[in-house]
Amino acid sequence: MNTQLLEENWQKMGERYNPDSGHYLSDVPLQGKDSEGRVFFRGILQEMAKARELFILDCGCATGVDYSSLREVPNIKYQGIDWTSKFIQQALITFGEDAPFQVGSILNIPFEDRAFDLVYERHVLEHLQDLEDMNKALAEMARVTKKHLVLIFASAPGDHTVIRTHDHKGIELPTNVYSRLDVTSCLSELGFTFTVCTAVGGDTIYMCRRVEV
Repeated sequence: MNTQLLEENWQKMGERYNPDSGHYLSDVPLQGKDSEGRVFFRGILQEMAKARELFILDCGCATGVDYSSLREVPNIKYQGIDWTSKFIQQALITFGEDAPFQVGSILNIPFEDRAFDLVYERHVLEHLQDLEDMNKALAEMARVTKKHLVLIFASAPGDHTVIRTHDHKGIELPTNVYSRLDVTSCLSELGFTFTVCTAVGGDTIYMCRRVEV
């Protein structure tokens, strides 16, 4: 599956979104701002934002589930991108046309170098086509952050990288599992080290920080 086909399939996913039920693919909820993993991550951001304003980028924001809670946190300035235009359209309907959302790809993030204090993704890397694209996405995230990266995996990195696809009711999408070594090696090459790696509520969260030379 090439990147163009992958983007087209995510657009098809977006067309199945039902704003009345908050579901897409008819059985996957987009609600859940108070899930265990999101509450844990929100608590980390709250602590980080106590000292100063924290400008964050959500790569793969979908319809704005994270924004619905993070906008309530003092000193958090939020920006969300997603390459599925229907999700961005719905986010702007929900939160207003001036809400901080725009169409954009994690593989080509539409912002300048070191524009954000913290850049994160939630359940996005697993759905890229292969290891090469994962490395490209991490490089783009590293490019636009000043210091902090957060990777939130639904499929916890294991001993081996497994590239696979799954049929979501007629739409084929990757559901990859990356090896811990592949993830950590790429981050190390980009100049990042781990500060926290923990499993919370089905999420595996990697907190990473740029190593200052």
